[in-house]
Amino acid sequence: MSSIVKKMVYLTVPIGNREDITLRVLEALRIGKYFAVEDSRRFLDLLGLYDIPVGDKVFITWFEHSAKSVVEKIAKIVDSGEILYVVSEAGSPIISDPGYDLVMQYLEHTSLTSADHGLVVDSYSGISSLTVGLELSLFPPHPFHFYGFISKKESDLVRVGDGVKSKQGGHFYFISPHQLLHTLDFLTQILPDHPFYLGRELTKFYQENLRFMGKEWEKIKVSLVVKGEFVLGIYQEKNEVIDEGKNQKIKELAEIVLAEKGKKKEVSKLLALILSGDASEYYKILM
Repeated sequence: MSSIVKKMVYLTVPIGNREDITLRVLEALRIGKYFAVEDSRRFLDLLGLYDIPVGDKVFITWFEHSAKSVVEKIAKIVDSGEILYVVSEAGSPIISDPGYDLVMQYLEHTSLTSADHGLVVDSYSGISSLTVGLELSLFPPHPFHFYGFISKKESDLVRVGDGVKSKQGGHFYFISPHQLLHTLDFLTQILPDHPFYLGRELTKFYQENLRFMGKEWEKIKVSLVVKGEFVLGIYQEKNEVIDEGKNQKIKELAEIVLAEKGKKKEVSKLLALILSGDASEYYKILM
């Protein structure tokens, strides 16, 4: 086995307030040479914000499903023993950003297994709008569930509603302003007695926090500023009991597909599509 240490480091950078950066991240930006970045112009702005000279730094623009040549360039750097720092435009490189995808593509490119990949992955953490939203929602902090950006399709939103009902705790999503009103109009109709939280521009200058019941949405939205990025939270007091007749139907469908050598995870996803539910819950039933 090679003695070369292969290392990637996730750097979490500020979302809104420059003071949120950590000393470890600042030091990495100063001494680091190789960086995988989402946008080179934004990265240069970040360096300028903290008076860090560009010097001989090398930036590789990275986004989800980058070209094979980009993956090869990254692999060459990491395999030589150089540290590659992964930087998002704002926040954490893996919270709805392509940092995770970068590492997986590297492992796939080098044909390394997860058990012996020879890669050290580190994280210099910092501010997260998700955890800030969790704190400011005033929901009980555990359990909570995070799903990334919410879908705008109504069929998916029906599944969101079913998923909320089936799992106790806070359910959190990122949501863009252009789909905010449509999404909340729909979800508050199917979840009128659930507590909702809406965090706007979290950690930024115009931060705003709203807490309301689903049935109060029509009053809330009249004065809502629909600008910036939002964190949406919905709270479920306790799990709703899944109907036993539905459970039986799930098992019958599953047995048919499994008989054809289908895998349980794939069957669970199929059942979620057919029955408008949560794939993880169906997987538990199958297990």
